[in-house]
Amino acid sequence: MNKHSTVIIFMVFISPLFSLTGFDNFESLNCQVKTMQEKKIQNATFGSGCFWCTEAVFELVEGVTSVTSGYTGGNIKNPTYEEVCAEKSGHAEAIQLTFDSEVISYGELLEIFWKTHDPTTLN
Repeated sequence: MNKHSTVIIFMVFISPLFSLTGFDNFESLNCQVKTMQEKKIQNATFGSGCFWCTEAVFELVEGVTSVTSGYTGGNIKNPTYEEVCAEKSGHAEAIQLTFDSEVISYGELLEIFWKTHDPTTLN
């Protein structure tokens, strides 16, 4: 058997085995990296009298990846904005934000919330 035959045998029969093994390990590693990245992403929910104002503040904060306005508490399923504003639903306006805890901590988010929200004012 000459040198070229050995290379061809290696490429045709042995090389795919290494590729498959490497691919499986790569997929496993890729899943581990995604899991680690997902653990950095967390949610926080803050209730306030006006979700528009609170949402606007947190949309500018580095590390916050999304802000969603909504309602929390209450006794009506899927209340309208009018029902909540008329104080007929028992709900409070709130925001839920998604943030990267490696960029900003929950404590820092709370600090921003309390500096931009006065709980002693009505609504």
